[in-house]
Amino acid sequence: MTTVRTFGLMMAISISVIPFVAKANDIFLSANPSSWRLQNYIPGTVVAWFMGSPCVNGGLSLPANSNTDDKNRSYATVMAAKLSNRNMYVYYDSATTPGNCVINSFGLDP
Repeated sequence: MTTVRTFGLMMAISISVIPFVAKANDIFLSANPSSWRLQNYIPGTVVAWFMGSPCVNGGLSLPANSNTDDKNRSYATVMAAKLSNRNMYVYYDSATTPGNCVINSFGLDP
């Protein structure tokens, strides 16, 4: 079951030792990624398709300025969720650039 809801409250999430604070226009999505399709476009844009988001083809992408470690972590997190049959959560922004949904944060649900 996919849960999509808009957060109006600021929420601090601890990822490693770096806190993430959701912005008012961030959207939260939590789902089992078994049907998500990861795609890498050369020279290195990472997009996840069919995630259940209201974005074009349910696609969400990492920010254009993501470094290689961020891209590798996103692949690893999605694969870990798929293999363990666990839900993954994603915070994304669809308001800044309509039609282009950008991931701000992601992780495994407990």
